[in-house]
Amino acid sequence: MNELKATAGPWFVDADDINSHGNLVGIYVSQNGEGRICKAFANCLVTTDEELRANAALIAAAPEIDKSLLTMCNLWVSVCNAQGWAPDHVVQYGEALAALKKARGE
Repeated sequence: MNELKATAGPWFVDADDINSHGNLVGIYVSQNGEGRICKAFANCLVTTDEELRANAALIAAAPEIDKSLLTMCNLWVSVCNAQGWAPDHVVQYGEALAALKKARGE
């Protein structure tokens, strides 16, 4: 599996982007509360401010999710190797690897 090439975490939900009419149109995600990494935009797929905030929170958690999922997969491989099992005998291991690869653009 390739190394994660994304901006290093931690990431945080930073600031709301409010338009001139007072409507929430996006939420910024930043690294260490400083440089902005991305913006979760309100668009036709997002129906509420709550959903937009939840999307931004999920984006901000991405580095920690990636790290912990990779750690869990590596631990599972270690356990399986010690027992003489194939790691992929558990469906969730394959699902976790697929999610990591998807997040890494593989």
